[in-house]
Amino acid sequence: MVVRRYRVTISGSYFDLSDFGLINKATVTRTGGAAQTVNATDSQDIYFTHAVNRSIIAETDTQALDQALMIIASRQEVGSDLRMEGLTIDASDGTDSARVTAALDLDVFSPITVIQNLEGGAVTSDTVITGVSYDITPNSFFTTFTTAQPFASGFVLDSSVDGLLNEDSLAY
Repeated sequence: MVVRRYRVTISGSYFDLSDFGLINKATVTRTGGAAQTVNATDSQDIYFTHAVNRSIIAETDTQALDQALMIIASRQEVGSDLRMEGLTIDASDGTDSARVTAALDLDVFSPITVIQNLEGGAVTSDTVITGVSYDITPNSFFTTFTTAQPFASGFVLDSSVDGLLNEDSLAY
């Protein structure tokens, strides 16, 4: 895996402060197994029930339960974090050649770290690209990436984002 790093100025970004990504009831069922359900009742008391049902290929019901627990652990609170929904790169600005490279090189499932410098300090968001759209005219070139936070960060070999020893978990 080749990891590419780009330091570019983005034209715009938008954040989600809603409870859209919140999950406080997860049911995971392995093929041929029993449904494994985990509830975060404290979260349900505050935000009402936000449920997800998943079917997975796994060897045991314990693995399905572990996935349900991971989903709940990572999504049961709205939290104070800003969840980045997307960002736009103006690749037509000739002052930064890295913008063109990033706009063309990044693709769906690319992990990225976005650092936005605000008046009160920097906001960092580890996210993954979930969609790409281009708006190209003779005088402009904009690339918009939609993003989402992963349920959990796993250890990806040779990745400078999801391959950090003593920080990320080894996952399959």
